[in-house]
Amino acid sequence: MGPSRRCFSITRRQIILKHMLNQPAELDRALHALADPSRRSMGNRLSQGPASVSERGRQLAMSLAAVVQHLQVLEAGGPVRSQKIG
Repeated sequence: MGPSRRCFSITRRQIILKHMLNQPAELDRALHALADPSRRSMGNRLSQGPASVSERGRQLAMSLAAVVQHLQVLEAGGPVRSQKIG
């Protein structure tokens, strides 16, 4: 077996606006996650299907550590989830 890797993808879009407005902390995290252009770019790419951290790092002009940090913010904000593979 090869080394483990983590793939990220967009979760289903089943958020109801009224519910979100009643959850200000969740809404703040979601808006914070999408406030950065790099994270929006990552989210756009992940909406097309899962991708590994190393794949995202190759496509962006940033270090793998920076990619991981951005993905963690997206995951905490709700639109992205991760899964270890391998």
